[in-house]
Amino acid sequence: MRGDCKAMSDDRKLSGPPAGAYKCPRKTSSIAAERGRMTQKQVVRGDGTPSRRDQVLAHWRRVMKREPDLVSPRTFSEKLLVRLTGPSDPIYPLIGYKHLVPSFVRQAVGDRVRIPKRYLVTPALEPGDFDLLPDRFVLKSSYASGLNLIVEDKAALDWDETCQHFNSQIGTKLNARRQRGEWNCIIAEEHLGDGGPQSPDDLKFFCFHGSDGSFDYFMQINTGRFEDHKHSFFGSDGVRLPFKASGTDRHETDPKLPANLSDAVEIAYDLSRGFDHIRVDLYSVRGEIWFGELTPFHVGAKCSFDDPGADAWIGDKWEQRFPWFNGYDLDRDAPRPPLGALGARYE
Repeated sequence: MRGDCKAMSDDRKLSGPPAGAYKCPRKTSSIAAERGRMTQKQVVRGDGTPSRRDQVLAHWRRVMKREPDLVSPRTFSEKLLVRLTGPSDPIYPLIGYKHLVPSFVRQAVGDRVRIPKRYLVTPALEPGDFDLLPDRFVLKSSYASGLNLIVEDKAALDWDETCQHFNSQIGTKLNARRQRGEWNCIIAEEHLGDGGPQSPDDLKFFCFHGSDGSFDYFMQINTGRFEDHKHSFFGSDGVRLPFKASGTDRHETDPKLPANLSDAVEIAYDLSRGFDHIRVDLYSVRGEIWFGELTPFHVGAKCSFDDPGADAWIGDKWEQRFPWFNGYDLDRDAPRPPLGALGARYE
């Protein structure tokens, strides 16, 4: 399996892909390279303001502190940036809007994954909506981050203030492509926690499908999202990877992995089929796998790691293509390839 990082230890830094880790090198398609040339041209609107593309590029340069190679991208962050600034895949509205993606999930995996119950999907909150909601719930926008509220006790909530805050913000939110979608909305959904402020541990699967039918992945596990947040990356071989995302803490020792992780790996594979790359977010709660989201633009393409070699190591897993998704006629009953030791059961 390509890039399973099986030989790395915690005290080894990545200087790029480990020697011999891949069966063959991954190359960005000529279509992606052409999109890269397009993104390097500055486009200015009639009012003199930078185009959406140039705003994304400028923000990326400020955060990453370097110039991207969009003609022959090699790192994960550069390939994400090519995707982010290039033409959109027609599948994006279906998977990128949280109120629409459940229909895709149900078609791909049926009832094998739980989807949080939706209490409300609306363009604006109203005073009467308060009575429709249970004591505990989550409020979020259909896309974009930064507009989320975890409600532990509805009785302690100032509903008028909440309505004013969400209604004033929902129309201003931009998606990862710095576009304002007319279908952005407010969602009230089921709270998955166990009665405390902690969110459940979440599992993020970075999935890569080659044009030759190959499959590779690695996983990020986050614990303590709102208290003592830590994370770790694991390769498909089940070994913890020696790098971390910048700005967050890594677990001091290997975190406990859920007993049903094998189910999560299989669901991540099935949900990612047809994509050249997609991030699949799942939760393990009370022995069941719950769906989180599908993300084509991990952290808005601004992937910073404590080891710079990690960006190139991940990038070499991705054979970038356009469209991103070409799975409209998939045989959902086809057997899965070997999913690595990470897909084994954990006790």
